Amino acid sequence: MPRRKILTDLEKGQILAFKAENVSFREIGWRLGRSLRVIQNFLKNPTNYGKTKRAGRKKIISQR
Repeated sequence: MPRRKILTDLEKGQILAFKAENVSFREIGWRLGRSLRVIQNFLKNPTNYGKTKRAGRKKIISQR
């Protein structure tokens, strides 16, 4: 369960810019006021960050 809202587009751009300048994850998190973990998760796969996963049991009855 997330504790804060997902990253905004501005924050994502700032993270990518800081990473291009070889700033550490911890320093990026400190500058943006976000945790080290959220920075790591975003940089691990920026294209899929924030997309929800489908959870729960699959439907037994189809539309057919």
